[in-house]
Amino acid sequence: MVYENSPSISAPETQARIVISGASGWLGCTIADQAARMHRSIALDIEGSPSKSQLVANLASQDSVEKLLMQYHEHELKADTFIHCAGLAHRPNETDSIKKAMWAVNDRGTARALEFCERAGISKFLYVSAIAGYDWTKETPAKETDILNPKTEYAKSKLAGEERTLNAPIDGRAVRLATVFGSGDKANFLKLSFAGDYESSSF
Repeated sequence: MVYENSPSISAPETQARIVISGASGWLGCTIADQAARMHRSIALDIEGSPSKSQLVANLASQDSVEKLLMQYHEHELKADTFIHCAGLAHRPNETDSIKKAMWAVNDRGTARALEFCERAGISKFLYVSAIAGYDWTKETPAKETDILNPKTEYAKSKLAGEERTLNAPIDGRAVRLATVFGSGDKANFLKLSFAGDYESSSF
């Protein structure tokens, strides 16, 4: 389901809003819902109709930045924060086509999101990364300061997007999330919870 604000609700003129990419995903939709309660949400996804409350573009496409800028200015939007939830999740079997898609979305898509923010005057960028880059062969729990050792293309592409974020000319920050779940989530938490051997699970 693509999250959209009610067209009758708009943010106060003096209050900057929050762009949330991946707004049809569970995490993006949940964050957009919370932001909408403060009348601050601008959903971004690959489907829908551009409006005061929604931007539409596929960040994996080369023309996505120009499309976003056109919509952003056409609807006279004003945002100061971009929360980048959009991304291609891990797959048990990383075929060549899936690997290419992961780099197109997680790495280059992040670069385009950052370019859009810089050109639109959005000063703060929060990148939703993952814990997949840690070395899970160790017997001790991972710490944020541990040396990263990504094994999969998913992990490598997510960390590449993270590096782009931290080196961007705007205020870019990253959060490395573990499995996220909750009401309405259609992800694989139940499958993971019933997996007898977590050490052999593919993150």
